[in-house]
Amino acid sequence: MQAGKVTPVIDRTYTFSQIPEAIRYLEEGHARGKVVITMEPKNQTSPVSANLAATSATTSKSYFVAFALIAIVIGVTIVPIIVALVLNRRFRRRNPGNKPYRWGYYFSLLSFIGGLGLGIMLESGVTAVIVCGVIYGVLAWFFAQRYHWAWITLTILSFNPVAWIVKFIYLRKRWAEDSVATATI
Repeated sequence: MQAGKVTPVIDRTYTFSQIPEAIRYLEEGHARGKVVITMEPKNQTSPVSANLAATSATTSKSYFVAFALIAIVIGVTIVPIIVALVLNRRFRRRNPGNKPYRWGYYFSLLSFIGGLGLGIMLESGVTAVIVCGVIYGVLAWFFAQRYHWAWITLTILSFNPVAWIVKFIYLRKRWAEDSVATATI
């Protein structure tokens, strides 16, 4: 190579972000030489200015990620607890003789949030998020109305074996209390 007897033939050069196009070009079989992937964009003028731009973009992305994580933690843990306590207080005011239902309201809210999360994880777009949110929201509403079939369905659709065990114990106890209360009335 150093003597100049072998010269590599470079057919095309692609940037790192253009890897799919490079692979398509190779698969077509038109390459007459090597296809090179470079690690920096072709139009980069100065490594220092690019480094500064990347640093500021990374910093703003870091703040956004940190803010999103904090918002998720607060939105998924604290907000459902507060809403469940408010709904339970409302229920107890309207039905003073009945047992409180904090756990049921909390599980209903988390199921709805889980349905939205499932729709997001499916990455099928806004339609999937809306459909999953509506399905889980309707089930959560029936769950909060104490329909047994909704309890079972939401427990299964939680996709959480720990929740299955906890809910099995809780629902068995709760349904036994409901049947005793119904029998005494």
